[in-house]
Amino acid sequence: SPLCMVVSRVVPGRVYIGGALGVTVAQKTPAGWIKLAEFHDLGDVHTATEEADGTLWLATNARGFWRLPQAGAITDWKSAQPRQCLKSCGLPDVIAWTAVFDAPGGASLFTDKGSFRLDATSTRCVPEDRFNLPGETRPAIYPFARAANGDGWATVY
Repeated sequence: SPLCMVVSRVVPGRVYIGGALGVTVAQKTPAGWIKLAEFHDLGDVHTATEEADGTLWLATNARGFWRLPQAGAITDWKSAQPRQCLKSCGLPDVIAWTAVFDAPGGASLFTDKGSFRLDATSTRCVPEDRFNLPGETRPAIYPFARAANGDGWATVY
């Protein structure tokens, strides 16, 4: 059953559908919709986002985050492998829930332990530092929405 959907900004006609088991990649063609790939061992994908370079981020509760680098450029879906971001990537040992949203400069990874982002120079997650607030040491910010005029809106926990 679908829990979320991302309409690609990079590949016209492509959608990523998150569900209880993982994600399905579908593409609209002149003949109709075709399924390009399914990854059904990721866990419950309930939020997802696509970065400007086509990288797909998926958020699950028990299994952390999954990343499919430059998914918009993938042509051989059989060899594509999502990469898990959890403890080994610098996230807290225990995470109760997660969400991911698009933000300027890349995806923001929201957890019950605070917000994180992928360090652009490595494959490690670091505390989110793009949304500093006076008097707050580590705010958790969710969800981030961009208004037509460029303003950003979020809830801070």
